[in-house]
Order: sequence, then structure tokens, then C-alpha cells
Amino acid sequence: MSIMGMGVTEQDRAIIGRILSGETDAFRYLVAKYKGLAFHVVRSMIADSSEHEDLAQDILARVFESLPTFRFRCGLATWISRIGYNTCLNQLRRVKSRPHETMKYRAEGYRVDDITPNSGGNSTPVESQTPYSVICRKELDVAVRDSIKKLPAHYRLVVTLYYLESFSIADIALSLGIPKGTIKSDLFRARAKLKDDLLQKFTIEDLL
Repeated sequence: MSIMGMGVTEQDRAIIGRILSGETDAFRYLVAKYKGLAFHVVRSMIADSSEHEDLAQDILARVFESLPTFRFRCGLATWISRIGYNTCLNQLRRVKSRPHETMKYRAEGYRVDDITPNSGGNSTPVESQTPYSVICRKELDVAVRDSIKKLPAHYRLVVTLYYLESFSIADIALSLGIPKGTIKSDLFRARAKLKDDLLQKFTIEDLL
């Protein structure tokens, strides 16, 4: 389930209060809710899948350690994604790797209707789909995932937060410490790159 990039929920606020009051076992509730977000950030930035589990755990550990500094000025998901972003950047600096050199990134969860150019809810209704159209749609799903793998790490992360985690432009900007205008440009350029790559395999009509 996607974690919307918005203000701190009353449930999160209560759990944080319990943790800061010494009930550290309550942190498991935040782990259950936000571990998926931690993994999405890691997968979008780190190519080596063998590092994903440890890095996601590292992010959650940093979240626990940093909770006393959380000032409730942004959504908890936004704050956690920023910790994840910085954790992955530090890892990349340590190993001096380039995340887009391999094709190990997992893009499960993206919907073609969300990401393909000119999408606007005009996809073929389920009841009118033919077996052929279903097969074509599955082929397009695979192609979109492959195209996402080719995006530079920063674009992959922005696409992940916007389409998969349903973050707003403002929340992504806050998470990454980047101006909102830059995030908008990054999304535009990422979609353009996806379009260029997909048009090598499909017609424009296939992408509508």
C-alpha cells in the first residue's frame, strides 16, 4: 500500500510519543508501515540487490535513532524518504558505484497508465479487452519496467516517490532537498526518456 506524502497522522504521532516515552517496542508499528518505503528508495538508487535488505534495515535503524530530532514539520514518510536518500547516497560514495550500470533494479508496482506518455485514464475498459489486447498490455508492462531500469538513479527515485508512493511534488522536493521546479523538470525528463525508449519498440498508439 502506498504511503501518501502528507502531514503526520494522529496514529503516527501517538506511536512516536510512545517510543519517545520509552516504549521502544512500539517502533515495530512504524517498521510495518514504512519498511516498504525504505525498500523502494533503496531499490531505486542501489543496483546491487544483495545490498537492499541491509540498507533498508540501516534506514529504519537511523529512523529510530533520529526520532528525537523529528519536529513534525513534514510528513513522516517524507522525513523517512530523506533519511533513505541520504543513506543510499553515502553508500554509493563508499563503494564508488554507479547504480544505472546494471539492470537489477526492480520496478514492480508501476502502472503503465500512470507512467506512459499521454496517459489520462483512456485505457481500454476491462470488459472490452480482447485476449490480444491483454497480451499487448502485458508486453508493454514489461517494456515500461525495463525502461525504468535504464533511467539514472535520481530519475528512478523521483518516479518511485511520485508514482509508486503517491508523494506530491512538494513532498519529493522536501525529501530530497531540491526545489519543486527541479522535481517537475525531472519528472518531465524522466517521462520523455521513457517515451523515447518505448517508441523504439511500440507505436504511439500502443502507448495511449
